[in-house]
Amino acid sequence: MSQTAGDYLLQRLREWGVEHVFAYPGDGINGMLAAFGRADDQPRFVQARHEEMSAFEAVGYAKFSGKVAVCMATSGPGAIHLLRAMAAIDEAAGYVEQRSAFGAPLSRFEGVSFPLAEHATKLTAARSLCYQALDRRSRGAPHTALAAMAKWFGPRTAVEAVHDCLLLFGHYGYTTDNPMEQRLRDVMAAEIADGTAQIQKIIVARELFGRTFVPYGSN
Repeated sequence: MSQTAGDYLLQRLREWGVEHVFAYPGDGINGMLAAFGRADDQPRFVQARHEEMSAFEAVGYAKFSGKVAVCMATSGPGAIHLLRAMAAIDEAAGYVEQRSAFGAPLSRFEGVSFPLAEHATKLTAARSLCYQALDRRSRGAPHTALAAMAKWFGPRTAVEAVHDCLLLFGHYGYTTDNPMEQRLRDVMAAEIADGTAQIQKIIVARELFGRTFVPYGSN
């Protein structure tokens, strides 16, 4: 079996001397969980009861042991699931270049190339939104609205991109022989796991327009 991204990440953690990873499992990190299963407890997977708790445990471990601590969870889907969508676009683009119809590669037809171009554009915009939120957070500037925007727009954009890429594969796209079907389920989970789009939009409205724009605002 070839090395996966999860295997490579754990390899780098071992090289850095990381002995424990405090983590909360979830659909968004299934690939990493599988890599831990092949890692022979190096580093050791320590399961937490909640995403935030994994961070607290890592901080406490670093403070009292003086060693590097790592936490892992499904939080941050606005950014992480964009990677899955980008991979889907790359794979779909490679596939339609190889498949032909009416004497030409599928990639030459605008009904195929335009959706890929549109999703690549939207994913770039979503990534920019994530970077803006992270930049403001790192500078201690207000970032709540931008973070909420990223947390609903990122997963929604990823779902739409992966869905359309799956369709380009035809029936093969939703068989278990193709990674698209698993990828689509993973990105759809992000629309629930870290706060639904409706909740994030309430936060955006509150931060931008005030509490009179939210259902729990005072009259």
